[in-house]
Order: sequence, then C-alpha cells, then structure tokens
Amino acid sequence: MGLGLLYLPNIVAVSYYFQRRRAFATGIAVCGAGVGCFVFAPLCKLLLSVYTWKSAMLIVSGITLNGVVFAALLVPLRPALHYRRPRSKTVLDRWREKAAKNTRTRSRSECSEDEPKILQVRVVYC
Repeated sequence: MGLGLLYLPNIVAVSYYFQRRRAFATGIAVCGAGVGCFVFAPLCKLLLSVYTWKSAMLIVSGITLNGVVFAALLVPLRPALHYRRPRSKTVLDRWREKAAKNTRTRSRSECSEDEPKILQVRVVYC
C-alpha cells in the first residue's frame, strides 16, 4: 500500500518538472519503478533468509521511508504561464482569413438591384 502511494505522486511530479522532454522524463521514472520491482524481490528473499521476518520488514520499511526524504526535495513550482503552445488554425480560422481577404466594401450606389443582398454575421466566442 505504501509503495503504491509513493509511486503515483512521483510519476505525476516528474511531469510537472519537465516541459520540453516530458515523455522521456516520465519514461525514465516509470522504468525506475520497474527496476525497483526487480531489485526488491531478491532483496526481500535475502533479508528473510538472514533476519527474521520482523527485522526484514523493518529494513524494507526503512528503505521505503527514504521516499519521504526524496519527496521533501520536490519543490512546488510556479505555473508555467509563459509556456503556451501555439494554437493550430482550425478550418473556421482559415475560412475567416480567406473571407477577410476576399471582402471588399462597396457603396450602396455600386450595388445593382438584381444582385442578392448578403447579410454578414459575426460569430462571437465566449
């Protein structure tokens, strides 16, 4: 239970510390958890063969308690307000740009009577 509560916050904390290579950093953190599983199994077997089960659990608890020390080293970060991905243009944005280029204003006298009247609608986003 304790290792489960230690795993998830550390993986999430790694993603807050990296912007540019976030996937790579998270991959290394997740691989570290896998390596820990491989190391802890033979270590527990060795500790149980050398010590009693109470002493072995005390040693494993001490190793896990080091997670508290490393968690204390994580400093709260300010939100990265300066980092924003540029928004990709949607179809509606491209259509608006094209319409803005093709739009020209004409006076009422230039319009003929048989021309259809065009109602221009402005879309407002909240």
